[in-house]
Amino acid sequence: AAGGGDAAAGGGGGVADIVLDKAKFTREIRLHALRVEPKDTATTMKALNGSLLKIPRIRSVIDVAPAGADADADKTQRLVLLAQEYGPDAQGLTALPEAHRAYVEALATPVETHSLTLGYDALGADDVLSTLLPAGMDVPTSFESVGHLAHLNLRDEHLPYRYLIGQVILDKNKRLRTVVNKVGSIHTEFRTFDMEVIAGVPDFEVTLRESGANFTFNFKDVYWNSRLQMEHRRKVESFKKGDVVCDMFCGVGPFAVPCGMRKVRVHANDLNPRSYEYLVRNVKANGCEAFVTCYNLDAREFARKLVSEGTAFNHVLMNLPSDSIEFLDCFVGAYPAGTPADAMPTIHCYCFSKADTSEERHADVVARVNAVLGVSKPADYFKLRVVRDVAPRKEMFCVRFTLPAEAAVSSGVADAAGGAVGGAGESRPRAESGAGGSPAAKRPRGDGDE
Repeated sequence: AAGGGDAAAGGGGGVADIVLDKAKFTREIRLHALRVEPKDTATTMKALNGSLLKIPRIRSVIDVAPAGADADADKTQRLVLLAQEYGPDAQGLTALPEAHRAYVEALATPVETHSLTLGYDALGADDVLSTLLPAGMDVPTSFESVGHLAHLNLRDEHLPYRYLIGQVILDKNKRLRTVVNKVGSIHTEFRTFDMEVIAGVPDFEVTLRESGANFTFNFKDVYWNSRLQMEHRRKVESFKKGDVVCDMFCGVGPFAVPCGMRKVRVHANDLNPRSYEYLVRNVKANGCEAFVTCYNLDAREFARKLVSEGTAFNHVLMNLPSDSIEFLDCFVGAYPAGTPADAMPTIHCYCFSKADTSEERHADVVARVNAVLGVSKPADYFKLRVVRDVAPRKEMFCVRFTLPAEAAVSSGVADAAGGAVGGAGESRPRAESGAGGSPAAKRPRGDGDE
């Protein structure tokens, strides 16, 4: 049911028995039209702006032969079509705005009636689905666009109609080749999920452009969220040349690659081997190998490795919203004794919170961060920003703060979680001397994130 022609939603197996018969959507409408000479077309359209026909893929101006001429005569005149609501079968010309009605009445030629045949191709996805789906059912026409692929998250009531919905969305979005529906929830350590192709071809290898960078990846094998595009851009633009970023859950590089293109040094890590594979490809494809170093490690191991090796960084990105806060424990006791407070990095930790009020959600995030780090910082120590609403009473936050030295600097005794990687005799992190030319890790003088 996923081809370019008529699609059957099929019967049985929990699928509604509805056939997409495109011929049934053919209808004729009558419009009021103004006959004008070609040289007067632009003037007329400007004068009647806002009252002209607005139907996707249908022009509001058509070429016609002069009135009374033979059918095969040259089309030397034009008809300017008014909107449906001003047609003879609707409100008529009296409903036009006063200025537009006066303009029409002043024309030398009379207003004509023009019949227009509309088919399936002229209708939007919402128009088609509202006709096909049961009365009262919400029409699901919004989706996440990932290159040539559309990702839907249909509700249970829509599932019997999923192939029908997928076909209509495919038909109405010419850039698409694949439409998938999420099956179940994100349940793997790599943040991937099961999906079903409900229209088009099973092609998950996508290419897209974001934040000035080109990305290629297999949507089925890695995590990607196009709804975070503006957040990716916002955070990337907050960093400046000379910064060094530790990106603990980098995925295929939505933060790391654009940062590298801006000559910001990034240590980018992801546990998923497939994400790492595409990260390396994307870094190379965008010409930022000199600024982005790629790792395929457990996030805690990765962060401790950088600190223990004296690799300097002044920002930490933690974009694993369901678990990021718990991973803060890798910094507890990680820095050698004697490391000054101004060497502590700025943490950018993404997280979810569910509570009845905004104040309670803020308090929840602060309490959880303090608990993992073993500190009691006041609420104003943390800068919280709502990234997006995920569900009723559930928000995604970015919490930004300086890693507290009292939590991160070791007393020389390893903590119970194994976070301490250095003793009192070890030196402070040295300056990074790689291609980024980055200075020793210091807190930035404002990172421009807020």
